[in-house]
Amino acid sequence: MGYNFNYHQSLLYADQKGYLINSYLQGSRLVKQLLQAFLAFYYQDFILWISLELVFSIIYTIIIRYRIKKIYPWLNINANFDPSENRTQYEKIIKKVKQIFVHKISTFISFGTDQILIFALVNIKSVALFDNYNMIIIYLNNLIAQIFGNTNASVGNLVAENNKKNIIKVFWELIAIRFLIAGFIFVNLFFLLSPLIKLWLGGEYILNNNIILLILVNVFILTIRNPIDNFINAYGLFADTWAPIAQIIINLLISIYFGYKWGIAGIMFGTTVSMTLIIILWKTYYLFNSGFKKNVFSDFWLIFIKHIMAFTFAYIAISYIYNKYLKTEILTFLDLILAGIKTNLLLLLIFVPVLVLFSKGFRDFSYRLKKYSPFS
Repeated sequence: MGYNFNYHQSLLYADQKGYLINSYLQGSRLVKQLLQAFLAFYYQDFILWISLELVFSIIYTIIIRYRIKKIYPWLNINANFDPSENRTQYEKIIKKVKQIFVHKISTFISFGTDQILIFALVNIKSVALFDNYNMIIIYLNNLIAQIFGNTNASVGNLVAENNKKNIIKVFWELIAIRFLIAGFIFVNLFFLLSPLIKLWLGGEYILNNNIILLILVNVFILTIRNPIDNFINAYGLFADTWAPIAQIIINLLISIYFGYKWGIAGIMFGTTVSMTLIIILWKTYYLFNSGFKKNVFSDFWLIFIKHIMAFTFAYIAISYIYNKYLKTEILTFLDLILAGIKTNLLLLLIFVPVLVLFSKGFRDFSYRLKKYSPFS
């Protein structure tokens, strides 16, 4: 059902109305999950549980279709058309879709093999341990994706205007925002994720710190990569179909080799290396060379390294202060909340000022917020 009516969602996203999709989707998902929990607890019937997936897919599709008709009353979504009328345009679209398909399916494979490799190279218990951490991270990633969902269409509109100076300015603003979010996620999860798992499931479900660090490095890379992906999509730079395939091969080879040696940490290391080589190194070169038409070293790396330095400095300072003066034993959920307040106060007092000092993009973003603030 989702794939069959996906073009409805695409129209709303392209018109920068993704917030409508998110509100309907989250609302229906919440009701569905509450009903599924009720059925699972009282009836323990899998057929009833899975039937709700279909029922709510239909309900969600009907709601989106109804809203499309209300928002775009002039649009005939049932119209028939003859593709031969503008074959050249459709050929370009089909070519791009084929390229995008390779990228999407490769991404799915690349990030969907960790559990299989952990099962094959370590044991099935380790899959469960990893999934406890991974579930929380997935929910955080989904939340961030919903918050910034409309930026895809905005970036596309920006690139279409072809104001090169403004394009670069907005690019670095988005990078700075992502660094801020990635920093908050990294520090919070590093200090609080294992205590949360211990309170929730028990001490025997906690992973080694080296594994957690590698998981969080991967989360950090995935968080800051989004502006690069947005601008690559806006420029239609999908011809590098070899890149996602290379990422899969690198990921599998390194993960298998080091997975035998280090277990889960080795598999996470494979993901880190493959993402660094393809997403950070190649994708930025491809964007700056073929999209922005600028030198990747002077116009990206020198500025990007400043952001890395800002986060590294802030992380070291926060770790020192937290561990020496603020760290207490976390025995209850109240202790966890208090630890979270301390951690985020340190982030606000240290990381934000450091980012302002190191990042022009963050200063531009702060000025933009001030300019459009109702209190300014």
